Amino acid sequence: MFKLTTGVALAVCLVCGCQSISTPEAVSLPASGIVETIDDHEFLQQEVIINASTSDVWDAFTTSEGYTAWASPFAHIEFGVEGFIESSYELEGELGREGNIRLRILAYIPQRLLV
Repeated sequence: MFKLTTGVALAVCLVCGCQSISTPEAVSLPASGIVETIDDHEFLQQEVIINASTSDVWDAFTTSEGYTAWASPFAHIEFGVEGFIESSYELEGELGREGNIRLRILAYIPQRLLV
């Protein structure tokens, strides 16, 4: 089982795993997110349980092929600290195109944490 928690930054915490992430039945979504306050700052925390192996989920977030399998039609990932995930919902997406979604990778622990 895999637990995904998101907050201010994209943070992926891999807990443990089993099976594949290829089917919608593998994902269990909560009814709503939880707004928490830390140091007078509110943030939305959402958790998703995915019935998949740790390595399958890690690959889904850290490889271009894995990301395009579930998140968007176009993705390019330069994995590593100060790397990035760039994606687009455009079918003919291109690296560096205006309007792409670009997330910077701040830190990671292999198969445990992605921030």
